[in-house]
Amino acid sequence: EQALADRYAYLPLVGIQLALLGAFPAGFLASARSRQLATALFVLLALGLAECTRRQVYTWRDSRTLYEHALAVTARNYPAHVGLATELAAAGERAGARAEQEAALALRPNYAPALYGLGLLAQEDGRRDEAIALYRKALASLPGLAAAELNLGGLLAQNGNVVGAAQCFERVLALDPEEDGRRDEAIALYRKALA
Repeated sequence: EQALADRYAYLPLVGIQLALLGAFPAGFLASARSRQLATALFVLLALGLAECTRRQVYTWRDSRTLYEHALAVTARNYPAHVGLATELAAAGERAGARAEQEAALALRPNYAPALYGLGLLAQEDGRRDEAIALYRKALASLPGLAAAELNLGGLLAQNGNVVGAAQCFERVLALDPEEDGRRDEAIALYRKALA
């Protein structure tokens, strides 16, 4: 997914730039007129590149702008839909977030991050059964998605399914025993489910 990122083009383009410079005839800069022409071309090129840089830097202003730009210039970019959905949800634009998650799933059915995002939205809206189904689908698509396991376990505990919750929390602990925050949350929810 990262193979086409701009940052991977910088170094390979150095060779192309050197090849273009080598394409000039050896005596091209011998006369004053050709040096003036080369200077004018260089200034125009520098101004053009400065404008391109200004436009590109604008797309990196914030994550939302970056994802919107990515969606405007690429096709079938399901990770950008999920990224934009996350930004919209954080801004309180829940309908837009849901639409972006669904757009990602339209491009790549069973894409675990989109399923997880929709599950999170459903959970926050109090639609437990829908959230449980979405978390389970996300985990079927990408086993080991600790955040989905943790949220699923919490919902199962709330629904009184202590055994299912305990199994989720045990999987969370097995997935990343070194992650203190997630481990502590899983243990607390596990204890609550058993109480």
